[in-house]
Amino acid sequence: MQKKKMENEQLVKEFSDGIGQLDKALEGLSEADLNLAREEGKWSIRQIVHHIAEAEELWNIALKAALANPGCNFDFNWYIADNKCAGPLLYHRRPIDEAVALFRSSRKQILELLDLADNAWEQFLYPEHQSMPEKMKFSIDDIIQWQIKHLRIHIIQIKKTRKVHQPGSAFES
Repeated sequence: MQKKKMENEQLVKEFSDGIGQLDKALEGLSEADLNLAREEGKWSIRQIVHHIAEAEELWNIALKAALANPGCNFDFNWYIADNKCAGPLLYHRRPIDEAVALFRSSRKQILELLDLADNAWEQFLYPEHQSMPEKMKFSIDDIIQWQIKHLRIHIIQIKKTRKVHQPGSAFES
């Protein structure tokens, strides 16, 4: 049990650190910079930021469902897995300020819930999506780990975009 508590504490730290990591990745970007992409056909920084925020919001609702109704089925079928929702949700032209604020607020709210909820780490849900061939159980730590990895992937994409357009910058690593 002590090992699991330490693992959860590490997850909480990594999850919390994501707020500063996103802020740092976006630091110093102009409005025009947000429209840059790593290469033709890839998402711009603006689109990546909206995707991060909206994925965070989606999974935070799932986390809340698992905490409020452990073992429930959670329907993701409205979400288009190949990111076609980016067009109708205007990722390409919306300002990012509210998306970044939503990301920060969502992370802080989940951190608060994890700290205060009894047995939070023992809760789980069953996500439902047409892309999932079988019923899968997602625990709170599975979801938190997914959110950490998801953010990490997209911060790397933002840094690669910056590197392509700002060679020699501090964002090459």
